[in-house]
Amino acid sequence: MAPHSPITYAYALEIHQFAENFLSNGEKGGQDAADELNRQVNDYMKTLSIDDASTKVMVRAYANVKGLQDACRSNGKMKNAASLDRFVHGFNRRQALFDFVDVGPWKEGADNKIRGNWKPRPSSRV
Repeated sequence: MAPHSPITYAYALEIHQFAENFLSNGEKGGQDAADELNRQVNDYMKTLSIDDASTKVMVRAYANVKGLQDACRSNGKMKNAASLDRFVHGFNRRQALFDFVDVGPWKEGADNKIRGNWKPRPSSRV
């Protein structure tokens, strides 16, 4: 039996606002956003000479979904509330290690999740 190559996880910590065309396209927009984010992280890893074939990209997007819905509707990025629900579903289903997490209306909800989940491992890079 051949030895398993170690799996490396790339962590990308960035506040990212999804483009209007992603948010307004429901499930397809969520899928496209996940694909684009995956592509950009892999492109960045190549600039660091990280082998993307043996590296798994893990994304956790944290947001107050209700607050995001309200903001997107008020600024015209979204015509109906169901569009964001479908966006989140598409984003979550597109890539195995991508999750869009609703942290609720608490002021520090996303910050607390990021601090609580950021535990670098010896094989972590990026």
